[in-house]
Amino acid sequence: MIQSHRAQPQRNSGFSLVELLVAAVVMAIASMGGTYLFNQATSQARAISQTLEQQFAISNELAVIRDHNDRYTCATIPCSVQTGGNPPKQNQYVPANPDDPAHTPTFRQLCAVGLADNLISDINSTPKLTSSEITRLASTDLSSTGSPSSTPPQRYLVRWSSTDGRVLRQVQLMPTVAAWCP
Repeated sequence: MIQSHRAQPQRNSGFSLVELLVAAVVMAIASMGGTYLFNQATSQARAISQTLEQQFAISNELAVIRDHNDRYTCATIPCSVQTGGNPPKQNQYVPANPDDPAHTPTFRQLCAVGLADNLISDINSTPKLTSSEITRLASTDLSSTGSPSSTPPQRYLVRWSSTDGRVLRQVQLMPTVAAWCP
């Protein structure tokens, strides 16, 4: 038996031009997708960082407002925030005679309406600690009809908003001196 040896065609062990083009297109698409995802993650991280900075600044302002809230006294009419030194003691918040006719309005009359007005003015005139993109407004807590919505009437509202009108934080507070109201 004679075996015939036929020459086998040679095969290249490399890649063809078509295979290289397909691989390049797949890598380009993957790179574009990866770049898009990276850019999205970076922008989300930036937005989260900005939000955290805003909330930190608002928290610092709120600490100052709460300190003013505790230092707001009506021992002498008109009521005012006592800055410097220690906060008022228990007997330093209201006048000895809450119905003293020499004070107009009397402390008891202020309890019915307007007790927090001077405190609200003080808060609104206090320099902001937040950036210029944030607005802060303290106001009497009013309902949509314009009448006081809360009971007791001494409550007030502090609202921080972004320049696009989005509310970032809102807090309802009541001055410490309101604890002496009937």
